[in-house]
Amino acid sequence: MKLYLSSYRIPNPARLFELIGKEPSEIRTAVVPNAKDYYSDFVKGLKNKELLKDLEFIGLTNCETLDLNKFSVSKSDELRNKLKEFDLIWVNGGNTFCLRYAMRKSGFDRIITDVLDGGVVYGGESAGAIVAGDTMHGAEFADQPEFTEEQIYDGLNLVESFIVPHTDSPKYAEVKAQIIDTQKDHPSVVQLKDSEALVVDGEDRAIVSS
Repeated sequence: MKLYLSSYRIPNPARLFELIGKEPSEIRTAVVPNAKDYYSDFVKGLKNKELLKDLEFIGLTNCETLDLNKFSVSKSDELRNKLKEFDLIWVNGGNTFCLRYAMRKSGFDRIITDVLDGGVVYGGESAGAIVAGDTMHGAEFADQPEFTEEQIYDGLNLVESFIVPHTDSPKYAEVKAQIIDTQKDHPSVVQLKDSEALVVDGEDRAIVSS
């Protein structure tokens, strides 16, 4: 399984391209925008355009937005087949609980391991990185769980770690200690600065920076 989990965007594009094994112009990317579901459709669209522009800037020009709200658990096979068309699944930042809820409703959380075992790379920033871990307890200090109909605290368990992004961001300085204290007994807490990403390539793990 291959993962690229960051605080913000893609701090080391070369390492991501190496992980995928293709030139950026050849990489087919599915962009999952659902961490922004708490915004209006108009604002969500603007935020997604900003992300697509940033991805294009580093060479990822073959991107398709994949809104999980258009799928359901009963259509999880359809979602699985769609995701397998891509080389990279990039999951954006925003509200961790909105994102996790969309993953539950669409069946994404049921089929993602199978998709990744087929060679697709999972990439996520901020909320997209947090949900890849084995728990989300602690994220409530930075996000608003009440923004979604169902609060889900179990992660996708793609990596047996608790991911803490933005550890050098002044915005989260007051709650960082609370977040980390929630998982003080966790055997693997990964703290990421905004310029860092956790790269998982099978059994190999490394922190890369810009």
